[in-house]
Amino acid sequence: MLLTECPQSFIRPESLTLLEEHHLWRMGGSGDLRQYPAKSVEAFTVLESELLREKNHG
Repeated sequence: MLLTECPQSFIRPESLTLLEEHHLWRMGGSGDLRQYPAKSVEAFTVLESELLREKNHG
């Protein structure tokens, strides 16, 4: 799919909620993931992986 407008407009509300949850989870000290729904844990795992990849590869 070729985008001709800003990709931010394609972020679904659910994705934004997961990003916000991830931010709160990190700010709170990255607590016990067993307290979160599986969908959130999956998103956190992907986001943490991407953050680590960005940190290691600039």
